[in-house]
Amino acid sequence: MWRPLSLAAFLSAAIAQTQDYSTFEPLFRQAVSAREKTLELDDPKLADSLRNLGLLLGNEGKYLESELLLRRALEVDEKAFGVHDVRVAPDVENLAAALLTLNRPGDAEPLYRRALAIKELVLGPTDLELAPTLLRLADLTGSEPLYRRALAIQEKRLGPASQKVGVTLASLGVLLENQGDLRSAEGFYRRALAVDEKAFGPQHPEVAIALSNLAGVMAERNQLLEARRLYERALSIALKTLGEDSTFTQQLQRQLGP
Repeated sequence: MWRPLSLAAFLSAAIAQTQDYSTFEPLFRQAVSAREKTLELDDPKLADSLRNLGLLLGNEGKYLESELLLRRALEVDEKAFGVHDVRVAPDVENLAAALLTLNRPGDAEPLYRRALAIKELVLGPTDLELAPTLLRLADLTGSEPLYRRALAIQEKRLGPASQKVGVTLASLGVLLENQGDLRSAEGFYRRALAVDEKAFGPQHPEVAIALSNLAGVMAERNQLLEARRLYERALSIALKTLGEDSTFTQQLQRQLGP
């Protein structure tokens, strides 16, 4: 059965299409003002409008006001649903992300941990909804156990060939490479490459990136012939799909030398 599109959904679709956030800001402000006048302070619809405006302003670079609005949205939803309700978790993570844009990782980390705890309590320890939060925490803290836990959840829920599994495998490779564990990093990069080749096909830019990652760690392991072969394959893909003017293509050319 056909249903008319809500105003909020229509505006979100229009913003996604045009990327012209400033045009829609007055409409989002009007929505907040109208709901503040007509709704109770614990009405989730008020939180919706505060959240929408906060996220919009964040995309415009108005980070301080965005943070304040996202805090208000969280407070409204906490009053409406309770502090441990899973519907509060997205508000907590939105606020954490806003704090990261303000270069306040120390304030963001406990919020991500709170969101994770809420999801674990309500959804259980292996629900797929935990994976994005685990990955945000892992990115923030450089925690290998968090990456591995997210990977295990993704592999169980999405299957080992999922594109998201490939991204997490590559993230683990980067972490371990930076820690100097080159052998383990190679293993994760090879697994990520296999996933990307299956998910995207052998001539996709994502495969070129995976090849470049693997080539880099092979060069660090002094496997120079293997590294060159991988770089050459990555360059061939990049030239075909991205062109010679691409920054990534030029980076690969520099790796290979004259």
